[in-house]
Amino acid sequence: MAIDHGTFSRPARLAASLAEGTEEECAHLFLKKSVLIRLESAFAHVQDARETFLFAVNQVLRFCPNVGLLVPFEF
Repeated sequence: MAIDHGTFSRPARLAASLAEGTEEECAHLFLKKSVLIRLESAFAHVQDARETFLFAVNQVLRFCPNVGLLVPFEF
């Protein structure tokens, strides 16, 4: 699979510096991994928590196509 370096340049560069690897090696991590974003039921009624949850979803979707969401039934 070809990597779009424009999409993954900054996160891959950061990951490479943390993992002491190359950007190419680290860019593949964003395509092969899954991320679960959860909003706990205790915070579902808090506006700031809901906005933070949606912000996290927005940011993670920019770099990882495999995102799962776990929200309380009441949300």
